[in-house]
Amino acid sequence: MGFFPNYEKAGAGIDKNAPKKRGIFLYFELLGRYLWKFIKANMLYVAVSLPVLMLYHYLFLCVFGTVYGADADLSMVNHSALTFTVLLAIFWGTGPVSCGFTHLLRGMAREEHIWISLDFFKRAKECFKHGLVFLIVDILVFLVSMVSLSVYSSYMENQSGFFMIPMVIIILGLVIYTAMHFYMYELEITFENKLKEIYKNSLLMAIATFPMILLISGIICILSYFIL
Repeated sequence: MGFFPNYEKAGAGIDKNAPKKRGIFLYFELLGRYLWKFIKANMLYVAVSLPVLMLYHYLFLCVFGTVYGADADLSMVNHSALTFTVLLAIFWGTGPVSCGFTHLLRGMAREEHIWISLDFFKRAKECFKHGLVFLIVDILVFLVSMVSLSVYSSYMENQSGFFMIPMVIIILGLVIYTAMHFYMYELEITFENKLKEIYKNSLLMAIATFPMILLISGIICILSYFIL
């Protein structure tokens, strides 16, 4: 039938001596090869992360409800909370669920065969304790940071510029802490390290890449300013 290709016909194939693609070219090649698996992995990640996303959303509702005040527009509060919920889930992850999702992404990057649901839940179960600690620490860091920034900003409204210093320190700390998540889950699923070692190595790698993070953040801020 003409609707299906003839796989019995000999073709040129792939040259075994062909140079392996690198960088962005390899990225797009793998993305095209694993696109459908990548979509299914993301759908599974979002579905299993719903309880954590609801928790994030509730916390942000409390925070923005306090910041905007009792007379604030509820739709604006809800929209802000939803936006930051998505950003927090993307950059900080959702605990054990992110361990399973990172395992799938690493398998795709290594061009290994993966079973979406089986490998996802297996790795999430194996890393449940450390992943749960990641989640609890994230929530504590978030709450302490939001309360501190709220307090310092209220003092600044009273013409006390000194509190700009701790505010800047907290913001820079949050940027570095966010960068740590780019390595935490990868270290968790790759090596058998203690929690202390995972946080230490993630911090060192985040500091090492801090200039690049600032550059990317600056570009995003500039583009957002001109677009919005």
